[in-house]
Amino acid sequence: MKVNPEQSSSHRMKRRLFCGGTIAAVAGALLPVLGCVVQAARPYACGYNLSGQLGDGTTINRTIPVAVDTSGALLGKSVSAIAAGWQHTVALTSDGEVFAWGDNTFGQLGDGTTHYRTTPVAVNMSGALSGKTVIAIATGGVNTVALTADGRLFAWGSNVYGQLGDGTTIHHRATPVAVIMSGALLGKTVTAIAAGRYHALALTSGGKLFAWGANGAGELGDGTTHNRRVPVAVNMSGAGNKTVTAIAAGNGHTVALTSAGKVFAWGWGHFGELGNGTLWDFPGPQPVDMSGALLGKTVTAIATHNVHTVALTSDGKVFAWGWNMWGQLGTTNPDYTRPAAVDMSGALLGKSVSAIAAGWGHTLALTSDGRLFAWGNNEYGQLGDFTTNNSATPIAVNMTGALLGKSATVIAAGSYHTIALAVSRLSNISTRAFVQTGDNVLIGGFIVQGMQKKRVIIRAIGPELSQYGVPNALVNPRLELHNGTGALIANNDNWRTTMIGGIITSDQFLEIHDSGYAPGDSRESAIIAELPAGNYTAIVRGVNETMGVALIEAYDLEPDSNSLLGNISTRSFVQTGDNVMIGGFIVQGTQSKRVIVRGIGPELGAPPYNIPDALANPTLELHNGTGDLIASNDNWRTTIIGGIITSDQVRDIRSSGHAPTDGRESVIIAELPAGNYTAILRGVNNTTGVALVEVYDLD
Repeated sequence: MKVNPEQSSSHRMKRRLFCGGTIAAVAGALLPVLGCVVQAARPYACGYNLSGQLGDGTTINRTIPVAVDTSGALLGKSVSAIAAGWQHTVALTSDGEVFAWGDNTFGQLGDGTTHYRTTPVAVNMSGALSGKTVIAIATGGVNTVALTADGRLFAWGSNVYGQLGDGTTIHHRATPVAVIMSGALLGKTVTAIAAGRYHALALTSGGKLFAWGANGAGELGDGTTHNRRVPVAVNMSGAGNKTVTAIAAGNGHTVALTSAGKVFAWGWGHFGELGNGTLWDFPGPQPVDMSGALLGKTVTAIATHNVHTVALTSDGKVFAWGWNMWGQLGTTNPDYTRPAAVDMSGALLGKSVSAIAAGWGHTLALTSDGRLFAWGNNEYGQLGDFTTNNSATPIAVNMTGALLGKSATVIAAGSYHTIALAVSRLSNISTRAFVQTGDNVLIGGFIVQGMQKKRVIIRAIGPELSQYGVPNALVNPRLELHNGTGALIANNDNWRTTMIGGIITSDQFLEIHDSGYAPGDSRESAIIAELPAGNYTAIVRGVNETMGVALIEAYDLEPDSNSLLGNISTRSFVQTGDNVMIGGFIVQGTQSKRVIVRGIGPELGAPPYNIPDALANPTLELHNGTGDLIASNDNWRTTIIGGIITSDQVRDIRSSGHAPTDGRESVIIAELPAGNYTAILRGVNNTTGVALVEVYDLD
């Protein structure tokens, strides 16, 4: 039940928002590849559902993840963070609003009622939160805490022990109230929050820690056992006044991670959850024993919920200590009072864990490839493996149902339920156009998104197109790959002969041959690259300034990884007949994906781009995998009804954030099921010129 600074930023980053500005140097000119992709995450849940905390509209327990209902209050919202309490769940959206569902006995959903909700409802933001933008959330047992962009704190739900921090012990609050910041927090900027069963914590920009609420076991860390109705400073002298970087709160104990990668804990210790080799309570920070399993390790994240504690280290390993009744420590080590390594010899073999979460009696791990693993109590199916059997070692969460084809990005654990954010995605990009010379070559932009590197293959195809009846195919394409600064990082002419240089350090023939994407003609060009997150531009030219129709493609060679290959845009000179611009993309997963497709011409010729020979009036078509025309547009301010377009789209386009500035540009918004799609861009009345075709993910 915590959000630490590192995870807070990653939560926000999981919106997958990357906007244009990629520049590639071509023929001495700076050519913009415009674009912006939003990869939105949706929530999924499994386990106990008595109060509707899974958010699927029922109170039926689920033994594999199901989709949270996003057709109501969350319609059109992008969820960026999640948190889970005893029997309620809270979601933060990218626009700074908060939604909640599940048990509401104490008003912990913040909607002004005490009625439980089986689907998300909006937290009331018309009172104390009016005009505020929430940037982080945390859940206690039956209360919720929020941090706003101006560094202020708000809370709602149970307040029996003063855990709302409003200076009272009024039984509960059904709408948000401000945490008092006129005392110990005066002049402080809060950067992270956490909530335990009956207490709450705030971390400030200076690495100092403050706490309030129940303190019967010394969990507030102020050297006393007196409950506090307003924030007080945690006495960090026992921790050498180290700078705290992350916090977590459990049933009656608190855990802090310092900038040196060391862990401290205090409060209730009867189950060994403090990790210091004792079963005693401590009213101030005590060092977790790092002389054994954690020797030489640097801890990067911490988690707790009840009376066991979990730590993640920089090498992707997991360690745990405390109560182990259901195997939630993931280890058979009999000394539960000190950290022990979680067993990674089975389901987690060869995996690198990137995030952790802890429930009442179960533990979760998210690996760098976007997979989910769990262990411990499974009485209600919270391990998500289609059973209710407890497991003392990590097992894989079943991702063949609602999570099929998706990558998890964020995890949270309630007492007996599991929540994850996951993304479906657009992938595998291709565009066909007529390649000329100078500035009118074929330029494709794409983005690698996420914390991991992404292994991709980029291909430039020309000669093969002839066998498909495409006239004027480019006889010998040459391929360049540029990074976000415009620097050339790889190039190829004829895929069977690797051109060593830049990021290419060894022969790639066998890799390309075995990838499943080897071109059929040796004159085609191909590059395999291991790319960190960033913007990239691929440029196709004809050898010796030859011209012709070519295809530029990017394929994801690691579709199960936790990084994403997102398509942005392709620019080329649009001609007539078969030499128009054709862009292909794929929708993956089991859910439909809402996208916006744009055909841009006039804007390219206007400042600040001033690209010569811009297409004066582009028209756009969208075809499905069978080649059927399913939507079209000419001039985005006038919707063309037909196919899948059944109503006027102008308002939706304006509110999407992707409305062109020139009325002659063409735009289509479409809700597309999984499959292959093709966007075709032409000039009205067979006009020609430079244009851009783009696909944006609106989910």
